Amino acid sequence: MALSLVCMIAISNMISAQTDSAKNSLPNELKSSSLATTDSKNYHWENPRLVGINVDSIKLRKTNLDDYMKLLDDADKNLNSNFNEIKTQKKQAEYQLDLINSQRKILKDKKKLLNEDSKLLGQEKKLRDANQKMLKTDRKDLKKALKTMTRDEVEAKNLRFDEREKSLNDATAKWNERREKMKKTFEDITAQENKLNEKESEVKTRINELDGYVSEFKLKQQQLNIEKKQVKLDIKKNNILLKSK
Repeated sequence: MALSLVCMIAISNMISAQTDSAKNSLPNELKSSSLATTDSKNYHWENPRLVGINVDSIKLRKTNLDDYMKLLDDADKNLNSNFNEIKTQKKQAEYQLDLINSQRKILKDKKKLLNEDSKLLGQEKKLRDANQKMLKTDRKDLKKALKTMTRDEVEAKNLRFDEREKSLNDATAKWNERREKMKKTFEDITAQENKLNEKESEVKTRINELDGYVSEFKLKQQQLNIEKKQVKLDIKKNNILLKSK
């Protein structure tokens, strides 16, 4: 009986030593890690602070069931921490996406106003062209009526025509300036829209990368859940065997 007790103590010590050794050799399974830096043309993404979890390697340390269950629980907690970290990173990326959409809406409103101004410019040009055509007609009519008019009347008419022509020329010059400025604004808006499209593509790429890690974590979570169920079943079986002795 004493010999049996000594053997049991020795076996217990051996299992305990194996378990401690397993706990001390877990850097590959439960070691802090991070995603590779994702640098793009417009963004420098912060590295997620993740905990590496190797379920297959954890399975190799299945010695004492209770300790093994604790190891699985710790891995599950670390996995939840990874989920939260990726969720935080994804929120940051989605915030950038919201900013892009807001900026795109502002540009859309600006283009709408510019299009309205462009229509007004067109209407203004038609009216000015009509006035210039009328001025030419008036000058022709004046030449036809020279014989019936005094010199002072002709000079007064020509003076008014020159003033009208100068006013039309000044309006044309201002109109050209407005058109060039509007053209430049359209080009600037187009460049900004292209930049936003580029940013949107980069942000969506980032979100897809983070979603890829979520898919990987979900798979690990399923593996852990299956393993935990198996361990609980093994513990239950062992308890039944102990009671039957």
